[in-house]
Amino acid sequence: SAVTEISTDDMDFEFSNNDTTYDYDESEAKTVADSEKTVKITAEGTYVVSGEHESITVSAPDTAKVRIILKNATVSNTSGPAIYIEKADKVFITAYKDTTNTLSDGTSYTGDFKDTNIDGTIFSKTDLTLNGEGTLNITGNCKCGVVSKDDLIICGLTLNAKSLGSAIEGKDCVKSKDSTVTVTSSGDGIKSTNSEDTARGFVYIESGLFNISAAKDGIQAETLVKLSGGEINVTSGGGAPEKVSS
Repeated sequence: SAVTEISTDDMDFEFSNNDTTYDYDESEAKTVADSEKTVKITAEGTYVVSGEHESITVSAPDTAKVRIILKNATVSNTSGPAIYIEKADKVFITAYKDTTNTLSDGTSYTGDFKDTNIDGTIFSKTDLTLNGEGTLNITGNCKCGVVSKDDLIICGLTLNAKSLGSAIEGKDCVKSKDSTVTVTSSGDGIKSTNSEDTARGFVYIESGLFNISAAKDGIQAETLVKLSGGEINVTSGGGAPEKVSS
């Protein structure tokens, strides 16, 4: 069978300074009150979230860059995503150094989320970066752990994701560096699904440690999986063969 040569010329394997910035300017940040159980972010800026909350929604202008600093935060939504990013230019979710942060969704979605394609504990319609030097624990009780309909970037983080469906999904790409990622999934572990654009639909791991236990595919990419470093351990139930290039 013929092997299709994949060109990586137009693929973006870079990480921005913001992707790898884990600290923040406290004087410019807004602290979300513990009493604000349903957090709604509608403007550009940095927002610090601690304590227990029911949900975080970002609906900002599509030029806005929004940064959410999690500092020992628990966000648990019984009826939808823990963090729903409806609109923004790009969103950064930072697990702050030496903090443990826990996100979980409900087993079924109701209200605004019922009968939609929204199906992740973190669900973003725009570019999303998960970063920081802390720990982020994500449980996908409905289906997926984290879903971005654009790029999904993971930097510096200790990320633990458990899910019924795909644990970590970036439609256009999943890129990661300097992270320790542990995935336990009843579906695919990490996947990128864009099949319309040959420059997208890839998974790129620059460095870090990945331990993936998935019932289906460990890593599934529509175009290619590129590994330039790091260690990847996959236990999978077998599915599509994985395209790997280094």
